[in-house]
Parts: sequence; structure tokens; C-alpha cells
Amino acid sequence: MAFFREDGYQRSGTPWLPVTHGKSFTSVHVLLFSYVLLGTRLVAFIFGRSGVLCLVAAILLGARFIPYAHELHPNYGGGLSRKLFRFSIIYLAVRFGALLLDHWVRLILPTPH
Repeated sequence: MAFFREDGYQRSGTPWLPVTHGKSFTSVHVLLFSYVLLGTRLVAFIFGRSGVLCLVAAILLGARFIPYAHELHPNYGGGLSRKLFRFSIIYLAVRFGALLLDHWVRLILPTPH
């Protein structure tokens, strides 16, 4: 998602993925990792490591993040990458908030064994 700052990273010599491997390679990895992010939450729910709140948050957030990532892959321009970057900040804040809330809900309302 550093596509819109690529020239700055290049000038500074910072080894950022779009600079070292190119935009196409980077956008494919953004797409792949967006699916991995969703998959990790599903697996955590299946194995009882997170609750329904985390699962719902992951599905709702993934339902927006994955289409952004699909759109970014063939059209890796500055405007779209900036939009995805902004959403990724919201995504992380909501995911961590859901993790925290889910943890407290599971402590207060333990599931029967």
C-alpha cells in the first residue's frame, strides 16, 4: 500500500516491497495476504481461539478489504492504493477492538463445556 509513496521510498533508499520487487509483485501479495488474514480468523474461530464477535468482524471487514485488493492488483495506482491504505488502518483498529471486546465477552460469559 506504499504505492502512492513509492518515489519517496526509492529516493531514501528504503527497501520497500514496491521498490525492491515492483508493483505487480506487491499487489499480488496484498491480494494473497488479504485472503490469509480472513483465513486466520476462520481457523481461530474453528479451534475455539476466538469467538463469534471476532468472526463477524473478520467477515465484514474482509468483505470490503478483499474487493479492494482485487481492484488494486490490475490497477495499482496511487488513488486506489491510498484508499486501501486508509481502509487498512480502519481494518486494523476494528480487528484489534473486536479481539479485545471478544476476549472480555468470553471472560464474562464463558461457554459451557
